[in-house]
This record gives sequence, structure tokens and C-alpha cells, in this order.
Amino acid sequence: MIITRTPFRITLGGGGTDLPEFYSKHGGLWLNATIGKYVYVSVKSRFEKELRVAYSRIEEVTNPNDIRHPIIHEAFNHFSIRRNLEMSTIADLPAGAGLGSSGAFTVGLIKALSSRYGERLPERDIAELAYTIERDGVGRTIGKQDQYSAAFGGVKLYTCGKDGFVTPHNLPVYDLMDHILLVYTSRVRNSEPLLTEVAKSEQQMLKIMDYGKQSVKALLDSDYKELGRIMGEHWTEKKSISPNMSSTQIDKYYSRCLRGGAFGGKLVGAGGGGFLMFIVPDEEAKQAIIRITNPPFTPIQCDLSLTGSEVIQW
Repeated sequence: MIITRTPFRITLGGGGTDLPEFYSKHGGLWLNATIGKYVYVSVKSRFEKELRVAYSRIEEVTNPNDIRHPIIHEAFNHFSIRRNLEMSTIADLPAGAGLGSSGAFTVGLIKALSSRYGERLPERDIAELAYTIERDGVGRTIGKQDQYSAAFGGVKLYTCGKDGFVTPHNLPVYDLMDHILLVYTSRVRNSEPLLTEVAKSEQQMLKIMDYGKQSVKALLDSDYKELGRIMGEHWTEKKSISPNMSSTQIDKYYSRCLRGGAFGGKLVGAGGGGFLMFIVPDEEAKQAIIRITNPPFTPIQCDLSLTGSEVIQW
């Protein structure tokens, strides 16, 4: 049995500039960190000839084209998997929460299948294949940040040329999670309609790319107050794209948390729900925000994950 472990990610700046609708005109720039919460994928041979896949449902088919899960369907066809295989997946956090779960799952699945069939694909190849499967194979309106973050891991600035070539840059930041609190709003959403609106919002996205550049400097200077301020402006700009980016309840608790000591924050991912992320000065401020938001929300604390998708069992 092969088991892969692939981290979720948080976006600290520049999210949305990874969409081809934007980077093909202006290039892209985004800042991500992977956290110690993971998607696990296992694959193993089975005696029975049927293919068995288990996620939130279980499918058992004799023809891989009958697999209903679109990502698994595309990945199995890419690796020409026809029989005698079982795949299952579990995750530490819910899907649709803005932490790149779909990209992490796709990367973890490719890592598992390529390892199972003797291909040691480098991180870039895994990220690009995951992007191609989701964007071209499944037909989703997505960018490249989730796949690259899941494949490479750590705290990184990613720059993207107009040709789509992505370059990761390591950032020597290790105390980031001392200044971040994630709060789950219990509201999951489909990010594609929001990403479609983002892709059409060229002027707002140019501003968001500039906020990404500012965020890199603040992070390297360990200026978390400035990082929080920039993130708040980023969030205000993003909410101007669509009224569906937030909700009355989320905005109310966001304002309360700012008064409670947070430097700033935003909804992680495309918006609309999922996790609120706050930049805080210290543990005392974290505890204040936990008291403010719980209930109705669920705060979580976690460490950085400094590695991308990896095989943890052969």
C-alpha cells in the first residue's frame, strides 16, 4: 500500500492572479504557506479485478470511465489504470473551505499513482499535471496556486510568466503560525462561480497583485501589523468584486475580531465561506478572538508544513 500526505494551504497575498485569464496578460504573483493539516490518499492492489474508490462515497466499477468522481476519473485514465486497484482518501479538514483541498487531493492522488507505477515525478510535473487534470480534463475555472503549494510546500512566493511558467521562491519565515489564527465559519461553498467573477475583474486583480508584493516585504520584515493591514485592504478590494464574497454574519464577526486585537484578515481562498484567517500580534490576541468567535465559529490552530506532498508509506 502507498499512502501520500499532502498539505492544505493558506493564501497570504495575490490570490486570483494565478488564473490564466489574468496571468496571460499581466503575469501572476501569489504568496502561500502550507499548514500542518493534510489530505491522505492511499492506493493498493486488490485481488478482485474491479476498481474500488472511496471518498465521501464508495464506487466499485469494472470500467474506469464509469467512475463518477471527475478528478479520479481523469487521473485513472491518465495513468491507464483499468483494473485491480483500490484507492481511498481522508482529510483533516472539510472540502470547500478555501484551503485548496481539491488541488491538494489531486496532487496527492498523482503522487500516489505515479509512485505506484514507478514514476518519480518532480514537484513541477506533479503540479502541472494536477492543474491540467482539473482545468482541462474536468473543466474547472481554477488557477495554479493550489497545485503548486501542495506539491512544493512551505512558505513561498510564486511568480508566473505570461506563458504560465511558475517559479517558486523560498521565504525564510518560520514563526508565521504564531501570528495566524484560522476560524472555520461552517459555511462551505463552490468556489468556481466566484473565481469566474474574479477572472473578469482585471483592475481589482492588478491591485491585489500589488498587495501581494507588499505582503512579501511585510513578511520578510516580520512586520505582522503591516501584513494584517495589507490583508484587510486586500479583503476589502476582493469584496468589491462580488457581493457573494462574504456574508453579513462573517462581516460582523470580522469587525468584532479587529476590535478584539487582530491586525487584519480575510476569508481564505475565493471567498464566500470556509475559513477566516486573522493576523494577530500574540497568543493573548489569539485567545481573545477564540472567545469572540466560538460559538458560532470553530477556531483551529496548527503549525507550518515545510514539505509538500510526500509518500509516508510504501
